[in-house]
Amino acid sequence: DDTVHMLADGLTVTGKDKNGRYRVRDMPGLGTAPWLQRTMGLRIREALGARKSDFRERADGARYLHLCWQASENGRELEPLKHRKAGEFRDVPVPDMIWDMVRNLPDGPLCPGPNGTPYMPYSTAGNRFGRMLEYLGISGVHTYSLCHQFASEALDAKPR
Repeated sequence: DDTVHMLADGLTVTGKDKNGRYRVRDMPGLGTAPWLQRTMGLRIREALGARKSDFRERADGARYLHLCWQASENGRELEPLKHRKAGEFRDVPVPDMIWDMVRNLPDGPLCPGPNGTPYMPYSTAGNRFGRMLEYLGISGVHTYSLCHQFASEALDAKPR
């Protein structure tokens, strides 16, 4: 989960440029999206489209994400979930760690985009993800790998 933490928060990198001079470079993170993928199995565009108001609590205390929309590729709007029509949804249980993380965030999109776009565009998320993994020396991984990790651990934890 150290890698997920770095993907979420970003990195500050110190190194030499092509002229041999030291420079400091910020590599912005993806916000809560990697955590939502890793701990809840969301697809990247589902995670990018999540809003604080989508996190709910039932009368019995069960906490869930009422997932109705995903971010569009350009991050300007929300669109129906993959393989679903507008109005169709799925409710996803929310781990305590995520509930606590989201509770302290401002209202609105959890992963706002740069330059005024309401949601982080898919290409921005993919580029940030790729650059950080390249810096960390991790290859053969893409954003969906976090969902695969979640599913693999869920299957391993299931009693047989």
